[in-house]
Amino acid sequence: MRIAFHSPLPPERSGIADYSFELLAELRDRVDVVAVVPDSRLATARVPDGVELVGLASADSLRADCDLYQMGNNPKYHRSFWSRAFDVPGLLVLHDPSLADITSEMCGGAEGAIFRAEVAYDRPDIAPDDDLPLVDSGDGRKDLDRLQVLLARRIVESNIRTLVHSSAMAREMRHRYGEVDVQTIQLPAPVLAGPHAGRERAPGEIVFGVFGGINYYKRVRPLADAFAELRSRHPLARMVVAGRADDHLLERELRAFAARPELAGSLEVKTDLTLAELEREMLACDVGISLRWPTAGEMSATLMRTLGAGKPAIVSDVLQFRELDERYCWRVTTDFAGEHAHLVSLMARAAEDLDGCRRAGEAARAFVAAEATYSVVADRYVAHLAHCASVRDRARAAHRSRSLRARRSAGVNVVCPVDGSEVAEAARRSVDVLRALDVDVVVVPVPPATPAAGFERLEAWRELADLEPGRPAESRRRAALRRAAHVRTGARAPGATERGRDVRAAIRALDPADRWIQSSGPHAVDLMFVDPNDARRFGRLARVRRDRGRSVVPVVVPDCVPLTAAYEELFEVAARVAVPSEFAADVARLAAASPVEVVPWLARPGACEQSEPAEPCTFVVVVEEGTTVARANPRAALAAYRAAFAPVERGAVARLVVVLAGSGRRLEARAELAEELAHLPAELVVDPEPAVLARIVARADVYVSLHRAEGFGLRLADAMAAGKAVIATGWSGNLDYMDARCACLVGYEVAGMGGGEHYLDGYADLVRERGSFWVEPDVDGAARWMRLLAADAAARERRGAAAAARVGPLLAPAEVGPVLRALVERVAAERLVGAPPVPAVRWPPPPAASGGAR
Repeated sequence: MRIAFHSPLPPERSGIADYSFELLAELRDRVDVVAVVPDSRLATARVPDGVELVGLASADSLRADCDLYQMGNNPKYHRSFWSRAFDVPGLLVLHDPSLADITSEMCGGAEGAIFRAEVAYDRPDIAPDDDLPLVDSGDGRKDLDRLQVLLARRIVESNIRTLVHSSAMAREMRHRYGEVDVQTIQLPAPVLAGPHAGRERAPGEIVFGVFGGINYYKRVRPLADAFAELRSRHPLARMVVAGRADDHLLERELRAFAARPELAGSLEVKTDLTLAELEREMLACDVGISLRWPTAGEMSATLMRTLGAGKPAIVSDVLQFRELDERYCWRVTTDFAGEHAHLVSLMARAAEDLDGCRRAGEAARAFVAAEATYSVVADRYVAHLAHCASVRDRARAAHRSRSLRARRSAGVNVVCPVDGSEVAEAARRSVDVLRALDVDVVVVPVPPATPAAGFERLEAWRELADLEPGRPAESRRRAALRRAAHVRTGARAPGATERGRDVRAAIRALDPADRWIQSSGPHAVDLMFVDPNDARRFGRLARVRRDRGRSVVPVVVPDCVPLTAAYEELFEVAARVAVPSEFAADVARLAAASPVEVVPWLARPGACEQSEPAEPCTFVVVVEEGTTVARANPRAALAAYRAAFAPVERGAVARLVVVLAGSGRRLEARAELAEELAHLPAELVVDPEPAVLARIVARADVYVSLHRAEGFGLRLADAMAAGKAVIATGWSGNLDYMDARCACLVGYEVAGMGGGEHYLDGYADLVRERGSFWVEPDVDGAARWMRLLAADAAARERRGAAAAARVGPLLAPAEVGPVLRALVERVAAERLVGAPPVPAVRWPPPPAASGGAR
């Protein structure tokens, strides 16, 4: 039988590495075993003689009968084969039944939606928005209760058989996870003997040994306090703390405590010991102490070595240690109120009965010799491996079947505005491409806000969400940071009903036109295309829909750096954030705690008509509905046009067309642009139908966008895909698909956003963070490009051809569709068993709910 043995190995500073080295020395005589380590560790990893060592990249070529995974909770040592333990079923050995720490890192952090989805899968009774179960670990510290949240279900289900070192934990996992094969295997230890084993002690002299990593959950600091009190009664008592300094702050605190004059050097702290040196310290002590709280049910390797050295131990009264015989394992309460007195009592009893300690140590060594040597455990390993190898092909087939079923396309609700904005058009195209890929898409339209909604209403919404009777105002950003900090530290956020209160406030603040949307759409995943001028409204809608069981993925397009405070609520409830460009991703990551993914938008090339040689070169500028006049910056294009062409050339050599959409919500902008264009002269087209706008762009020679910031630039991409020459500001999201070879890029200077920038956009959210910025394009540089392109039709054609060659394939359905579908399927996969049920709704919505206020 050929076995692929996946584990950290020496010189890694891990107890599992030492364990694996010793186990390999026994297994090599029983099976053909190959140790597998990360390729980067091949030059340094040590294995016993006769054991082959290969890199992880060669694991598939081993043709092993079974893969054996020695899995711990530390991502540093186990992330290399973490994925393989899910993909290739084998024999899984859980040294720590709780995998919360490694799961947290692999999911991008404990505060993220992916981690919470894993919690919901492991514990279906804990919904993604519920508070995590916490445990008091002393000194005011709250920690995740790892006995309650093991986070092992998925990896246990992925393997043929799982071994743990506690029969009580094996029973608990079978009870929680149902039809899984979880068995018990003893944690082995050598039987130690040495020159210190029989050394006589003076009356009252005793040495306590505390072994293993120095960290808070081994209760080392309370143990030092207990020893100090014991020594006041037994002045010949000594204690040695020996092991790795896992917590350097705790180590320094412990060394400072040991230096107290009243202890007179009786407390020693020894770190950076070899395994042989650690074993000598075990042999030199009289009683070992191995406390654990909080615990995840893991057996202690250093405790087993202490027993193998013939020493009794004082242990915490926890699940896994109750299986050890109380003749040589004396249990101390985990109740903090009584722990100190109980511990001092047990230590004093040992100090007063050294002969009893020796008899208990002999019983401990006899137990290890009969049940827990590496030789005995290796024989049991072989039996488990033989079973896994015999059913391996059947298990792999079942695993592939589950994986194939999991890859089926997920359905998605596309929540989007129903206007002529760039965001709405991107949503429509996304719907089309998803449906072409057999994804079930249901559109949930967000109608225009009711007439009563305006800037005053936005202010009222802020108050509703941020205030409650008797509680001072708290900004949404501060609240989000506070909650995130509590998740990271494991402490419980104050206010048990905070989430429910926020949801109720969001429901009260919903625009009347949105109330029918609260639970609309049959699918569990929402792809929410967010109007940047209505981000608060979408944030409240997202909070309510998240409470109704949806995983919300907002699609955002930044209009400045950083994003405004209006996005805070939206990001607070987002499972993931989708953006159409790398620029947008950089901006979003400044504000979002959830993962941010780039999913470009689909370009749709329209018709392209070329001007006759005798006709003037036509430049077109488009201010989209939903795009603020300040950001689109048509005045820069007007200034460049004025600088490029003398009055006699305007209309003869070149002509300028400015399109203003959505003018009904910005009448002042319409009036000012009309006045300015009349003096140039140039043409203003107001609120054209989509077909009319398409014809205007098709007949243009050059598309001009001297924007101050651009999240993506869908109309720009369309023009380039159609073969149009473009002049554009060389900054922000448009650089994802254009460069100096296919576009006429204009320089810029970074500029802060002034308080009056948006006076022409009455519907825009005017709140900006201090220090927000965008850019001012180089008008003179744009003017030079305009003169060049107006004078050289061949140059326009070359630029247009290069633009089409670049953008056409890059933003085609074949490229964009799979990325978007993968995002939807990934979020759907993250909604695991235990997510809140999605209620059935009537679709399409009733006619009375299709638009304005009721």
